[in-house]
Amino acid sequence: MVDKTKITEAAERYVMADKLEAAIAEYEKLLDGGAQDIPIGNMIGDLYIRLRQPEKAIKIFRKNTDYLEKRGAYAQALAILRKINKLDPSDIGVIVRLGDLYSRLGFVPEARTEYSKAARELEAGDDLESRMHLYEKLAKLDREDLVSRLKLARLYLKKGQVEKAASEFNDIADILFVREDYKEAEKILLEVQELCEGDVRTLSNIARLFSRERRHEEAVSLVKKTIEKHGRLPEFLRLLGDIYLDGHKDQMALEIFRDLLAEDSKDAAARAKLGYLEARNGRPDRAYELFEPLIVSLLSRNKADKAIGLLGLILMSGTMHLPSLEKLAFIYKLKGQKKNLGIVDRILLGEYRKNAMEEKKAAVLKELKDLFPRDARVEREIKSSRKDLRTALEEMIPEETPSLTEKERALMLAGMAKVDLYLQEGLVRNALRILENLRIMYPDEPKIEQILALVKKIPLPQVDEAEIPDIVEYVASKEAKAEGKEPGEKK
Repeated sequence: MVDKTKITEAAERYVMADKLEAAIAEYEKLLDGGAQDIPIGNMIGDLYIRLRQPEKAIKIFRKNTDYLEKRGAYAQALAILRKINKLDPSDIGVIVRLGDLYSRLGFVPEARTEYSKAARELEAGDDLESRMHLYEKLAKLDREDLVSRLKLARLYLKKGQVEKAASEFNDIADILFVREDYKEAEKILLEVQELCEGDVRTLSNIARLFSRERRHEEAVSLVKKTIEKHGRLPEFLRLLGDIYLDGHKDQMALEIFRDLLAEDSKDAAARAKLGYLEARNGRPDRAYELFEPLIVSLLSRNKADKAIGLLGLILMSGTMHLPSLEKLAFIYKLKGQKKNLGIVDRILLGEYRKNAMEEKKAAVLKELKDLFPRDARVEREIKSSRKDLRTALEEMIPEETPSLTEKERALMLAGMAKVDLYLQEGLVRNALRILENLRIMYPDEPKIEQILALVKKIPLPQVDEAEIPDIVEYVASKEAKAEGKEPGEKK
C-alpha cells in the first residue's frame, strides 16, 4: 500500500533542495486517476515550468482543464487555461476556449476580447470556417455588434451560404432601421436584393424602408417587377397589399386582400387586413363579418386581448357598431372584467335607448344592476327606464278592443294603471303579479303578453321587505285618488 504521507514529504524535501525532477517523480507516484490528480497535476505542471519544459506543463494542464470542464467546474478550468495561454499566447484554440469559458461564466467583455483576439490572428489565413465560427460566437454574444455581423455575413457569402448571408444582412438592416440609420440600411438591403432576388424578407424590409420615407411608388414598382419575374405568389401579393395599405391606396389594397382570401379562406392575415380596410372605409358590418371567425379562433386559444383589438378596429373607425359592442361585452363577461363590462354596458344602454330597443335595454340594465347594486347612476337609469316603459305600455294598449265588452276593457285598463303605479314605486314583482292575473283574465289579448315580456326584463330593485306594506298602501292611496275615492273606500 502506498504511503501517501511519506511520498508527499519526500517530494517536498526534493523541492526544497531544488531537485525538481526527483520531486516530480515522487508526485507522479500519487497519481491514481481520481479527483486528487487535479491539484497534484497542477503542482507537477508548475515544476515543469520551473524546469523550462513548458510543453510538458501544457500537456498536464490541458488534461486537467478537460476534466474540470466536463464536470462544469468552469472557474477552475479557466484559471488553468489562463496558465496555458501565458505559456503559449499564439495558440488560437486556447484563446477561443478562454472566450467560451468567459462567456459561460457571464463575463461578456472578457469573452469578446478573447474572440476578437482570435479573429485577428485568423484574418491573414485561409481558414474561413474557423473565422466564420468565431464571428458567429461574437454575433451571439452581442446581437448589435454590427462590425462582427457584417464580417460574418460576408464570410457566409464566400462559403456560398447565400440564404444565411441574406438572413444576417436583414438582421443588420433591422438594427439599423431601429437606429433610424435608413441610408446605411438601404445600402445593405439593395446589396442583398441583388444577391437574393425574390427573397421575401429582403423585399419586405426594402418596402418598409421606402414606406417610412414615403417612397411608396418605388416600393410598388420593386414588388411588381418581382411579381412579373417570379409570378403572383401569395407572399409577393401580401407584400404589395401591405404597401398599398400603408400608402392609403385602399381600393387597390382591398382588391389584393380579397384575392388572397378568395384563394385561401384560412389566410388569417389577409382576413384581418381586409376587415381593417372595410372598417376604415365605413363598412362595419362587413368588417365584423370578416373578423368574427378570427375572434372565435382567438377566444378558443385564450387570446382575448387580440380579439378585443380586432373589435377595437371597428369601434375606433367612428361607428358605434352594436354587434361589435355586444361581442365586446360578451368577451369582458367571459373574462370576468367587471369594470370594462360596465363601461361597455353603459355605451350599449345609450345605443339601445337611442334605437328604442326596449328588451335589450332592460337586459343590459339588469346586468348593470347585478354588477353595481349600489350605484346611484344605475338606479337613475332604472327609474328612467321605468318611465320609458310606461310610455311604451300606453302606446301598446289599444284604443279599441273588439273582443272585450266596455266593462271588461275598463277593468283591463284599471289593471294597467295599477301596473303603472307599482312600476313608479319600484314594486316590479307586484306589477308582474297583476299582469299575470290580467293574462289569465284576458287570454285573447296579445298586448298583455307583450307587456308582460317587457316588464320581466326590468331589473328587480333592492327594496326593504319591511317597507313593502307601506309602499303598497301608498300606491293604493294614489289609486283611490285617481278614481276619485277616499283611501279605504270600497268601489
